[in-house]
Amino acid sequence: MLATMTDLKRTMDPLVAAQVYNRQHNPLCRLPDELLLLILPCIGDDHVALYCTRRVSRVLRHLIHDPAVWRYTEMPLSLRFSYLSESHWEIPEKEKTQLKRHLRADGMCDNCKLWCDVPVKGWSKRLDQYFKVGPIDPDWMARMRLTNPTCKFDSPITLDAPVHCRGCGLHHADWVFPPGTVGVPRQPYDAGEPNQLCLGHRGTVQLCEHTGVSWRAVEDHMTNWQDLKRGYRTWQACLDDFAVECRHPIHDRRCRPAQAPTWPRARLQTSRNHETTSVVLVLEWAPHSGVGAFVRGPHGRPLAAELRSLFQGYRQQGQPAEILMPARLGQLPEMVCFDPNTCRCLHYETGNSIDDPQGQRAADAADLGFLSLDCLGRHSHRNDIRLYGDCDRTVEMRQHWPRRGREPPPCLITTYRHRVVVCDDIMAWTTGPGGTKLHPTHEWFHAMDPDTYPRPLGHELPLCKDRGCMNYYKRPRMVSCIEPRGMFSPCQCPRQST
Repeated sequence: MLATMTDLKRTMDPLVAAQVYNRQHNPLCRLPDELLLLILPCIGDDHVALYCTRRVSRVLRHLIHDPAVWRYTEMPLSLRFSYLSESHWEIPEKEKTQLKRHLRADGMCDNCKLWCDVPVKGWSKRLDQYFKVGPIDPDWMARMRLTNPTCKFDSPITLDAPVHCRGCGLHHADWVFPPGTVGVPRQPYDAGEPNQLCLGHRGTVQLCEHTGVSWRAVEDHMTNWQDLKRGYRTWQACLDDFAVECRHPIHDRRCRPAQAPTWPRARLQTSRNHETTSVVLVLEWAPHSGVGAFVRGPHGRPLAAELRSLFQGYRQQGQPAEILMPARLGQLPEMVCFDPNTCRCLHYETGNSIDDPQGQRAADAADLGFLSLDCLGRHSHRNDIRLYGDCDRTVEMRQHWPRRGREPPPCLITTYRHRVVVCDDIMAWTTGPGGTKLHPTHEWFHAMDPDTYPRPLGHELPLCKDRGCMNYYKRPRMVSCIEPRGMFSPCQCPRQST
């Protein structure tokens, strides 16, 4: 199968290659629909097999929606169920756990799979024991915390043992401190140990491989400005005055020498959220593709394979793209901006001499141009997990004409942004008592590069450093938080890379 897929990808777009492989080489997909409708009901009550089969191809996805397939199952279906909406599936809890286990194993590297075999003691068994409910605390919320993974800075085994942080001037749970600080007696701020700092003051949020932003840089800038010009209205000038750039030559991807360099930068800005105004750290990089960077296919549309190669170049070692918008397994976030179901800007090679089935539609709209306003695609992708411990990450596409006028060929500007909340309510902090310290937010904890701070206590599971594995230690994992947010509670965030 791998050899066949490799051969197909040499003559066509990878997105099309998978579809062609299923149509030409998959025995199940080559059967007529009438015969498939007789085979699929044999799955019966195996909900996991039914769900997985439905996901592997468009043909099976459409056929499994047929009511005849569900006749022999016991799965209750919502009245709003449709083949496009999977959020209404009511999979039994036992099958849901089995499905999650299969999905985790599919995305793991060989070393992690050895730890994930359920009958053998290993990763899954240790996780089950790690989050086992015990008679430690009778409180319902505490039992829920022990049952569900919430945050890598949370310890589901030990109870809170507050330790004083001389950087924040507050007492935190012991698991947000590096090893060696547990058991340190509580002390007043002015008598705190020099090294008694929580992880938020030790780690940095990376802008690229060469430059990072520390909490001290943010805190000192805002605190010094508050001491000099107290008041809310002066904060815009304060935020504009903060700027961090990396001027390494590999980041300069401008079209023409006369233009400004495209250095990755970090800046501060305000964000309105309901009745409060927060301050966010915005990390941004906007490389240019350059004029004539794309090979034009039929009807003047750029080839999808050429665009994919461009984005992969943005993710080479040292470039900010992989840090600001991490890629999922086998998926480029940039290509989501050009959804084939809604976007008509790209040409997907089929390996045939004739155009693909969408060729006629593209011919009718040949005069629209690349990234036309008439295109149904929004040419942006947002990974907004603000309420799940991380902040939103966005990637946007726009055209740029270095020369005067709008003569082709244009240049494509790809803008990567990562927003990290550093102050939940600037008004409350500004009008608070003098000397109020600005402490790291829980978003800051999860935005820090794991290589820049010691590993939190209570996490004995080995780190996976395989970039292709779902357990890669720098890849965030979204697990909903079940506790309300507090002023400072890093344990109220989702579990990220352990």
